[in-house]
Amino acid sequence: GWYIPAETPRGTLIYCHGNGETVASPLESVEDFRLLQLNVLILDYGGYGRSEGRPSEARCYDDVRAAWTYLTEDRSESSTRIILYGRSLGAAVAVQLAVEVRPAGLIMESGFTSIADMARTVVPVIPVGFLVRHRFDSIGKMGRVNAPVLIIHSRGDALIPFEHGERLYAAAQEPKQ
Repeated sequence: GWYIPAETPRGTLIYCHGNGETVASPLESVEDFRLLQLNVLILDYGGYGRSEGRPSEARCYDDVRAAWTYLTEDRSESSTRIILYGRSLGAAVAVQLAVEVRPAGLIMESGFTSIADMARTVVPVIPVGFLVRHRFDSIGKMGRVNAPVLIIHSRGDALIPFEHGERLYAAAQEPKQ
């Protein structure tokens, strides 16, 4: 992972990238967060970028937990100053951590409800839900997030239907936007 400090930080953002991305992919977004005076910790999950191992749901969750531990224990960052940001697959990773810890907030960009729902979107005529090995069940976890939630989703998203964002928003507790 990369830890990118802000000059006068107001907090820290853990950036969980999407499938097919690496730590180097969202550098433009990272710069935007730095302009907002946020430190940014962006990580590659096992099997992504130069990270060793094989990608899996459990490994993604372990890796984001390690990022949280690094910030809260090694860098003594208060959890009240840590925002979780996830894009696409990373939104599912961030939701899992938000259920386990109490961050300052959770931001989900282009999140999906679950991999099973995405599979049904891609292949609607075949009951593929039971074939899915990794669940990434964000919709089932949203109600257990005890932090402010911001859902960002474009109606023009070509990969993840806008309805997924609407359903995630509906399942989230207040405060939400």
